[in-house]
Amino acid sequence: MLPTEQQLSMYRTASKDPQIAVYRTFVPGHVLGVIDQVIDGPYFVGVSDTAALSMLALYVKLRPARNILELGTFGGLSAIVMASCLDANDSSARLTTVDLSNKHQHDSRPHIQAASLEHKISLISGSSTDAEVVNTLRRLGPFDMIYIDSSHAYKQTLEELDLYTGDQALSSSATAIFMHDAGRSAASSDPTGEGGVPRAVQEWMQKNGAHFQFLSLEPPVWPNPCGLGMLLRK
Repeated sequence: MLPTEQQLSMYRTASKDPQIAVYRTFVPGHVLGVIDQVIDGPYFVGVSDTAALSMLALYVKLRPARNILELGTFGGLSAIVMASCLDANDSSARLTTVDLSNKHQHDSRPHIQAASLEHKISLISGSSTDAEVVNTLRRLGPFDMIYIDSSHAYKQTLEELDLYTGDQALSSSATAIFMHDAGRSAASSDPTGEGGVPRAVQEWMQKNGAHFQFLSLEPPVWPNPCGLGMLLRK
């Protein structure tokens, strides 16, 4: 169900509050202005929530990551946040973001340019599971951080998990994989109605749990019901 205008206004206000949106403390002022344009714009419904963005930004700052892959560009907000943190860490570090929708990437490009991050972010159009896209990513990898926020569909998420953990050209033993909509209540976000990311992760971990560990952040210990997952090799 889409939020009401009153709820949207409340969410937008919260997303501009640095005590709630902690990632804002890591981002320079000129980038915050661009972020606020996205928050006030039509892409706000569907972008990564403030808790997820804060966790991603914190991980990039603490690790620090140098080569990040994002599956699912949408409005470009998460790419801008992570790339801004990358830029502060290492001028040579890069973020690659993939989206099936040419419109999403076309609309996110002006925000990326306004944030002066076009040197930091590479946009790739296509499905995260298409052979051509995967081959391109193999040339750019391995990635030390991957953020999966793409289709939210059960079958595609299963395929993404197999692809992006099973190929050494894409990930290594140290790669951290974050997954949006990993909370149990986010199963309804699957456009195919097959259980989405939560079901995919549960079934995948039943087969691969001997080699991986999965941390699921969701209520009551996490503020957003959509949740955030983190997958690491043991």
